[in-house]
Amino acid sequence: MTDFNLCPYEAVLFDLDSTLTNTKRYPIRASEWILSRLVDDVEQVLEPYIRELLESYRIGIELVVNGGTYRSPYDIVKRAIGNSLKAIGVDYTLEILDEAIAFFKQLHIESSVPVPGVEQLLFLLKSQDYKMGVFTNSFEGHAEVILSNIGLLDFFDVVADAGIAGGFKPMSVAFEFMLSQIDVAPEKALFVGDEFLADIFGSISAGLDAVWINSKGRLLEEFIEKFGEDYRPRAVLGSVSELVRFVCS
Repeated sequence: MTDFNLCPYEAVLFDLDSTLTNTKRYPIRASEWILSRLVDDVEQVLEPYIRELLESYRIGIELVVNGGTYRSPYDIVKRAIGNSLKAIGVDYTLEILDEAIAFFKQLHIESSVPVPGVEQLLFLLKSQDYKMGVFTNSFEGHAEVILSNIGLLDFFDVVADAGIAGGFKPMSVAFEFMLSQIDVAPEKALFVGDEFLADIFGSISAGLDAVWINSKGRLLEEFIEKFGEDYRPRAVLGSVSELVRFVCS
């Protein structure tokens, strides 16, 4: 990885949440909100609820990735909320469920802020004529709104989500859609993201190179043991801003 740089690429594509933006743990804040409407002691049930929520969301995405009928992120999150409340034995009404998903969506937009140094990186890449794009598995339509709110939208040639592409990362269709929009071959594109399965495994499977933003301090070799040496990213960084060091002068 020591010889890595951005010189061979025509395009740099990014994940959104936890790569370009920090969402300030909005799922936990949204979970605290809904639980406060339904139980007396939120702290007692918050941890098992969050655990169930993440697992139900993961399963919902995997069903689509593994060939199931496409379901929107909105539908997957809404079902995950309902399933998680049932799993911890908390009764709810459809009205509360609708309010919860609406608040969940609102927080995603309102909580998203750019990670430090990202504007400098994007400005440098744009000045060197790299094509750039964003793909998110999160709520349909949110990426453009968030990027516009934080002043970064104009840097990108394509902004897409699962609803536009018809599939979630790590499905190849997600990456193929982006490349088709900017007319760049896979081998000339680099994908940068924080989720190993969705971003790194997915992009490499689609023929792109990848940079892993390992902001959570996971061990790379655990993933290499699971997925194989072919899925080793070109670089592992703690923050997307560190990519500045690899831009060609």
